Amino acid sequence: MELTPKSKAYWDNACEYLPGGDSRNSIYWRPYPIFIESAKGAIVTDIDGCERLDFINTMTTMILGHGFQPVIDGVRRQLENGVGYNAPNTHQVELARSLCERIPSLISFDSLILVRRQL
Repeated sequence: MELTPKSKAYWDNACEYLPGGDSRNSIYWRPYPIFIESAKGAIVTDIDGCERLDFINTMTTMILGHGFQPVIDGVRRQLENGVGYNAPNTHQVELARSLCERIPSLISFDSLILVRRQL
């Protein structure tokens, strides 16, 4: 607790607004969770300025690390073109094609669709 007084204070405050002080129970550590301020590569920095090696990587979704420049550049390009279209888009087709090529057992995504469309 001596290393992270700001995280302790922020957790106490968070408990006033969120059940258990957070929206997810998977990140709770006793006696309280640390609050992260920033991250770069494999290093996370908490609000007390303590740097830690991130072995969790957001439960593996950050396999390329935090702030990986090619990902940032790609997201920035897409944000300029909009997100969450309410219609099919070329990106979803390209992603599906790429996944089918990389995972030979996926001939198509038909095998993954739980409810098929009736056309």
